[in-house]
Amino acid sequence: MYWIYTTIIRPMIAYGSIVWWSKGLQRTARTKLSGLQRLASLAITGALRTTPSAAMEILLDLPPLHIFMEREARWATYRLHQASSSMLQATTMEQNRLIDDIKSHSILSMPSDVMPSRTSSNLYYKVLFPKRDEWERYKDALQKADSCWFTDGSKTPEGNRSWSTQLQPKDTNICTNATVFQAEVYAIELCVGRLEQMNPIRRTIKIFSDSQAALKALFSYR
Repeated sequence: MYWIYTTIIRPMIAYGSIVWWSKGLQRTARTKLSGLQRLASLAITGALRTTPSAAMEILLDLPPLHIFMEREARWATYRLHQASSSMLQATTMEQNRLIDDIKSHSILSMPSDVMPSRTSSNLYYKVLFPKRDEWERYKDALQKADSCWFTDGSKTPEGNRSWSTQLQPKDTNICTNATVFQAEVYAIELCVGRLEQMNPIRRTIKIFSDSQAALKALFSYR
């Protein structure tokens, strides 16, 4: 019963909450939503009808429905903000408040690094993880290429930095809220961007990174 309520019934109630969530702040609507969730809580727990609603919601880890609606509205607003700012067209003061809350937040207003999943049957690169002894033994062979690049991402007091270098280092200071992993991945992206400007054709290019997590993320690309 708990699964039915949280997976089927509650999402149906919350559908389109980005439009009408502010109605849940009114006393009449809040009372009706509370009564609806109380019926579900009684059915799930089998408790006596005199059991307080708040006690059952705590036991079942169910936030009050009007709070759940506001949370869903905020998530929907955030997803639209990340997809395209032109999609955020507030029609009410409450929707405008949600948009302003996101834009004024230093972390939520950051550009998202979420990318849609893509499947590629052809990979034009290989990812290698040489062991320490292999690196010492075959270092010259591993570095043999038409062009070798070295990337790194690090955390500094001024913020996270990403840099790539061949002959002339180029570093970029990214925001202080980014993780070291994001800095490492961005350093590789920065390197690829510089290579695209050079337009190398039929050349062997090797990019060296000390971030195993970033390399495994590239290795798991589908």
